[in-house]
Amino acid sequence: MRQWGLRHERVVPWSVAAVCPAPADGGSHDAWRALAWTLKAAENAGRPAETLLAALPARSDIATVRAHLHRYLQPVAAAGVLPWLPANPTAVPADYARHLDTTETLVQQRQLDLTTTAFAERPAWLAGLGTAPVTDAKQYTAWRQHVAVVAAFRDQHQITIDDPARPLGAYIPAEHAGHRAYLTAANAVLAARHPHTPGLDSTTARLAADLYLALPDSRRDTITDAVAQRLGADWLGPHHGDADTLITAPMYATALHTELIQRGHLHAAPIPEPTSPATPPPLIAETVPGRQMVCDPPMREQAQPQRGIDITW
Repeated sequence: MRQWGLRHERVVPWSVAAVCPAPADGGSHDAWRALAWTLKAAENAGRPAETLLAALPARSDIATVRAHLHRYLQPVAAAGVLPWLPANPTAVPADYARHLDTTETLVQQRQLDLTTTAFAERPAWLAGLGTAPVTDAKQYTAWRQHVAVVAAFRDQHQITIDDPARPLGAYIPAEHAGHRAYLTAANAVLAARHPHTPGLDSTTARLAADLYLALPDSRRDTITDAVAQRLGADWLGPHHGDADTLITAPMYATALHTELIQRGHLHAAPIPEPTSPATPPPLIAETVPGRQMVCDPPMREQAQPQRGIDITW
């Protein structure tokens, strides 16, 4: 192996070499080096190479691995003034940039007014976002932000239904322009209802979504219906068909992952057996005239007689 290969073997996980070994010829060294460091960067960001490469067969070629990683390591686009809108472009003329900044300020003020009005008037849809966690300042701030997202969605899409069971109104199908906004607002609804429930990590969620989408239509419909039945009021969409983009969205990642495991499509990671705490040494009771004393046993090193010293207990 060449010198660069020896250097990179010290920092790149062994799973990289197992799936995509360094090429024997000299034509792909740069490509393999870039791939190896991409995986190393992913591990540094908290995405283990073993998880990213789990769906690939052994000894895949570089092109296959790079295409696989391209879906998982794409940078997340910065959100705009509303989470379903893109961020304002930076390389624009000064007058256009001022116009965008003014528009963003107006949208922020509108969202603040909507949120303030919702808390003052207490519409029925607000009850559909659960109870505010008033005992924790950080969770309360996050809950208010979720309310602000839902209020902005309702205002932009002119939702007039005031129903706690349907705070977002009717489901917006995937072929409509507001579908992405609906998914974002649905995520805010569930996060507001369950502020103490941790989400699934993004890598595992993406793997579960890809596996689900690769299943036949009939199995996907069965899984979607089972998840919807189990979640009850927390399911904010149809039970089949167009629900593919909904069930693979972040807010349902945990439910989908659990359902796939229960049906044998995925295997849960083994949970280590809890270790029993070490049994403390027994106490030694010594009888003294007139009273009883309980003391710890002597330390092991004290109990061992040393040369020239005679210790008696």
